Amino acid sequence: MDFELNPHSNRKYADYLNYGRDARLSLRYFTDQQLFIHVEATQQAVVEVAQSLAWLGCVLRTSQTDQIGRAQARICTREGAIGVEFELKFEVDALSVGEDSCWHDLFINPVIAYHFPILCRGGELGLEISIPMMAALGGATRAVEFEGGLLLEGFSSAFVPLRRFGDSIQWHFIRNDSVCRVRGGRSITGIRPKQE
Repeated sequence: MDFELNPHSNRKYADYLNYGRDARLSLRYFTDQQLFIHVEATQQAVVEVAQSLAWLGCVLRTSQTDQIGRAQARICTREGAIGVEFELKFEVDALSVGEDSCWHDLFINPVIAYHFPILCRGGELGLEISIPMMAALGGATRAVEFEGGLLLEGFSSAFVPLRRFGDSIQWHFIRNDSVCRVRGGRSITGIRPKQE
């Protein structure tokens, strides 16, 4: 996709994307926080645009409560004056009791984009993320030896490796909400890595 402003447009909105040779997408933002998007393209291209906008609308939301939320998009279609029209509606609900996970503490007011496809994984659980990003989000600044293995620790947090799955490792995130510092794994108890 090429993002390109149309310098010849005298309208109050800009034409942006070329989605293939004969496709056109234009955007209009209204002051009541509504966005109108007009797509002239093949049916497949229009479906891809709708799916992409649904995903973006979910992942760019935040939870309005103190707990993690689940964002869902609903695509409603209808026959309009200029062809098929669709409207995107978004809902953010709290996760069900029991859906809590250690990685939720890495974020403030996060949401999970729900009902979107992800790549198949081989039994791994939790958030799929690189080690540098994981360490940055959790404030882990060093690797330390702990009970014959390594863990990543920060001032009041730690990542403990639990299980290896081929080329990936499942980590457990621990955050100490009190003022005391995690040091050399001393405040980590009851967690043992599993060998596969």
